[in-house]
Amino acid sequence: MGDLLRVFLFGCLILSTAQACIEWISAGDGRHRKHCYTFQRSPTAVNAFEADDYCKTLGARLAPFIDDFQYAHLLSLRPTDAGDTFIGTNDIAVEDNWVNFDGSAISGNRFILTMTGYPTLQPNGLTSQNCAVINAFSDSTPYVPEKTQDKSCSTHYSTDMLCYTEDYTGSCLNWTSTADSKQRNHCYWLTSKTPSATSWTVSDAMQKCQCEGGSLAPVIDSIQSTFLFNLLTTIISSTATDTGAWLATHNIKGTPANWNGDPSISTISAGAPVGEYCQLVSVGGTRTWRPCSYDDVTVVYGALCYKEDVTVSLSIPTTASAPKNTTILTAEEIRKELIINPKETNAFRISKISVYEDRPTAKSIGFLGIALLAGFFAFIVILDCQRLEQCCRKG
Repeated sequence: MGDLLRVFLFGCLILSTAQACIEWISAGDGRHRKHCYTFQRSPTAVNAFEADDYCKTLGARLAPFIDDFQYAHLLSLRPTDAGDTFIGTNDIAVEDNWVNFDGSAISGNRFILTMTGYPTLQPNGLTSQNCAVINAFSDSTPYVPEKTQDKSCSTHYSTDMLCYTEDYTGSCLNWTSTADSKQRNHCYWLTSKTPSATSWTVSDAMQKCQCEGGSLAPVIDSIQSTFLFNLLTTIISSTATDTGAWLATHNIKGTPANWNGDPSISTISAGAPVGEYCQLVSVGGTRTWRPCSYDDVTVVYGALCYKEDVTVSLSIPTTASAPKNTTILTAEEIRKELIINPKETNAFRISKISVYEDRPTAKSIGFLGIALLAGFFAFIVILDCQRLEQCCRKG
């Protein structure tokens, strides 16, 4: 996928540190990213955790390892006098299984391949060295500046580090649908297959969206569909990719529908073939129906994902618009208003009264109970009468 990538670099000077932003679709996990990186030099030497804290003071984090393309970009930012340079990776949880400081996995554990002389020379610190640095320019062979080595997270110190910030690569749409008059707030982004994947069906696209915290995007109405196609076109032009993207519209039930139950736009649905067909969109907004099992990765290896923003905006009246007699309640007063006395509920009242029952079986059981009780007391009375008679005869 490397020949499909086009990178936009924006150089600027920030406090004597070089910053550059890249936008690309990762060859590691197929995700579309936009990162801005800076090389930083702190006034005093710090350890790996303190380096991450230093980046945080700049609104950033220690730079992760994503893939070989992004790592080459990191190397290009270091000045020729750079010392050991902290990068935001670690193998604290599992030895030699490297992850980023934000907890994200590294595809194929490829960061370990950047280690100097791997696997014979580095990493060599076992569990005592769980963080990493890019070698200093002053190191001698084989510790060349392009390679890394493991170091202690707490006792190895350096002034140099690579920090980064991440821009959201998707786009959100808040609109009232013309299909059902429902207010929606959706955020969309593009994902794609991993390089190791040999097929990319609509099921693969669904699973990838779910792994990234979303779902495959439905096509609901003309407003939203135009938004989706413009977003795809923008991403493709900025990353120099040329791929179709699966959508969540299908014709499996005989009529076009979306997997999540949302209404399906009629202009897209027109002419849908009979059978198990799903829909994809290509550059320029051309929409085509393909079998849901279609897996030609030369035609489609992307998917448009979405998640719904459920943030609710509360409208609070201003002083000018509020009624004159508006009473502002304290939290304790609100709590008292919301508390329900259980003795005032219908369930409690019903538990204290007898309810009339007119079913024949219920009446029969009631009469039987009365008869049993009457018979019991009659038996006792009869016994007492016999004893009374005996006492009277003796008297």
